[in-house]
Amino acid sequence: MRKAVDECIKNNILTDVLKEQRTSAMLEALTTYNKKAYEEGIREEGREEMRLFFADELLAKESQLSEKERQLSEKESQLSEKDNEITALKAELERLTQGK
Repeated sequence: MRKAVDECIKNNILTDVLKEQRTSAMLEALTTYNKKAYEEGIREEGREEMRLFFADELLAKESQLSEKERQLSEKESQLSEKDNEITALKAELERLTQGK
């Protein structure tokens, strides 16, 4: 920072202001820079928190979906067993009624 101020004075860029207010100009530049860096850090933290939140939500939904798919598969299996029982009972009924 000092080097930049010295370079500006050497090249007659804002020479009067920088000579009179070198310290406050440097402090202002550092404060502004730090404020921008701080604000960007806060924004990035917020973005990261939102990414983590939505990732957690997505994992929870995927887990719920997996459970629902497992339940559906179980119900389909039970339904298939019932269909087989009905088919067997129909065949038995057919056999019994043909014997009369």
